[in-house]
Amino acid sequence: MMENTMKKLFLTFLVSISFVFSACADNNSSQELSVTNLFENDRLTVYRYKLPKGGFVGPHTHEGNEMEIMISSTEGTAIAADGSEFAFALAPGDINWVPELKEPHQFINDGGDAEWFVVELK
Repeated sequence: MMENTMKKLFLTFLVSISFVFSACADNNSSQELSVTNLFENDRLTVYRYKLPKGGFVGPHTHEGNEMEIMISSTEGTAIAADGSEFAFALAPGDINWVPELKEPHQFINDGGDAEWFVVELK
């Protein structure tokens, strides 16, 4: 059940993946992830994420709802809390809805340099 939920989330997702991610409030590890806060008000926050090829976003959850908009294309491997893995691919212009997600997950950027916007709702 969790694997199917994760596949649906990441296949329709991301990256942006939001690779993810202060949109991920408890992100406790990452390699070379750059997050820039572009805008914030009482209803939403807009971030720009950059993750180079080979970079990763460590275990994290999503504390609220967010929309991710891919700027660049990439592919990678998503890893669910139970250790199951699956591949994903994202293209520029892909828009993904990411609901609140309490189950920890992580991913590795196996493709090109990834860049995306995250609009986090408050």
